[in-house]
Amino acid sequence: MGFMRKFYLTLKYLFSFLPFQTKSFTLNCFYIGVICLALQFVIFFVLLYSLEENGISSSAILNKKCSVNIHDDIKIISSISLDLGFNLILIDKHTLRGETQHNTSKQCIYCTSCKPFIMAVDHTVLSDMGKQLLSKLVEQEFVPVTFYNTRPRQRVPELNHIETVVFVQRTATFQIIVLHPREDNTWWFGDIQSDTAYEVKLASLNLTLEHIDLMKTEGAIEKFEMVPSPLSEESSLTQPKDVLTVLSNIESSNFIECNLTRATLFHNKFLVDKSADALRFRHKVWKMLSRVKTILDSLGVVFWLSSGTVLGYFRECDIIAHSKDVDIGVWASSYSEQMITEMHEHGFHLKISLGLPNDSMELSFIDQSGIKLDIFFFYKEDNDHYWNGGTQVKSGKKFKYTFPKFTLCWTLFKDLRVRVPCETEAYVRANYGPNWFTPVKT
Repeated sequence: MGFMRKFYLTLKYLFSFLPFQTKSFTLNCFYIGVICLALQFVIFFVLLYSLEENGISSSAILNKKCSVNIHDDIKIISSISLDLGFNLILIDKHTLRGETQHNTSKQCIYCTSCKPFIMAVDHTVLSDMGKQLLSKLVEQEFVPVTFYNTRPRQRVPELNHIETVVFVQRTATFQIIVLHPREDNTWWFGDIQSDTAYEVKLASLNLTLEHIDLMKTEGAIEKFEMVPSPLSEESSLTQPKDVLTVLSNIESSNFIECNLTRATLFHNKFLVDKSADALRFRHKVWKMLSRVKTILDSLGVVFWLSSGTVLGYFRECDIIAHSKDVDIGVWASSYSEQMITEMHEHGFHLKISLGLPNDSMELSFIDQSGIKLDIFFFYKEDNDHYWNGGTQVKSGKKFKYTFPKFTLCWTLFKDLRVRVPCETEAYVRANYGPNWFTPVKT
């Protein structure tokens, strides 16, 4: 009653302002139009009020089309895979996050039904059982669509024209990502856009690139331990044992491949040092990088290849034999004295410490092999730039090196999974100028 009384009083108030005594036909039409428009708004709000009084929100109405029960589909898909001797891996972030928040499995599954429900499979399994899997899915009235790595950004022969993902659709849409084993205990997955027909294939599933949460770029994640999913009461899915860590790894999984075409061009144009000394140096550098990776990973410190080391990666896909040291970058905010302690305990002697944690810090270590490790600490300059400092040891003169803002990607460098700036060429140019491709021996 309260709402209807307010409605009546509102109309009475509006009518009190209307000058009906006018004899102008045009004005009368205008006033009638205003009244009709006002009535439409009032009716809309009456309906909305009525719905919300009954516990039905406007957002629920909008999302109703998303509430598709996909339990039966999941049960069938996982049952088929189990019959073929393997388990699919649940990596759908919405479902896994829902589980970590102690939601029930049914609540979790509804979270993602507007977008493809994401699972994964190891390529070693799919290569043996892929055709049987697709055939059995078709028998159950699923529509499978396979995407291939037909246009990889950097052509690696063994990755050309391989399956990257299979979409399966019946009641809902499932995205089964193909995980390809790579070096350093790593799974690689492809960029959906590397399939030249990706737009047509997505359209056949009533999808666009906006519906895709994962695979907009190539990715690499560390292999993880799996356990039965809580959904296993209704399916045979497995999932990561450490959900939060794996989800974090997936979020930061962007990957770029070393450009073998560029490296071949460099090696053909310039004489590459393949002497015994050069081979020994490269092996020592590899061992040092591997140890540094283990130490900093254990501390949770993000690092990337920098200076001469990233130049060797970008230009040659190799270690520059005449560089005589190893260079990495670290965010200044990650510095702690624990870094020095851990490095020392693992056989690295601190040779030089320059600057302060909040200004131009640089650390240099040396190990038993005699190779120097330089750690450059990076600071935020503004929204578009980072910088790191340098200090001339003899004179104390300080230098400032500015870099265009960059993000970090994983790569495989000499079989090690390490980070490099995604915008690698811009980073190298900031360090070495436009003639970075030409080797300079100092």
